[in-house]
Amino acid sequence: GKEITANAVDSGNTTARDELYEKAYASLTQAMQIYSELVDKSPNDEALGGKLQQCMQLRYGTVKMRRFTH
Repeated sequence: GKEITANAVDSGNTTARDELYEKAYASLTQAMQIYSELVDKSPNDEALGGKLQQCMQLRYGTVKMRRFTH
């Protein structure tokens, strides 16, 4: 998801960018679910918690940056 988001940023203000953000959103949603489960199992793992937070921020960014044309 992180790499797809970076590619979307590089795509400029285009439909391709929006499609990449949609793909990144889906990928980051899956990652967030996995990280959430892992954090639940190891709540004191700060590094894991940081990864979850970064994932959530990137996921939120994919929604904010996408142009809605519908």
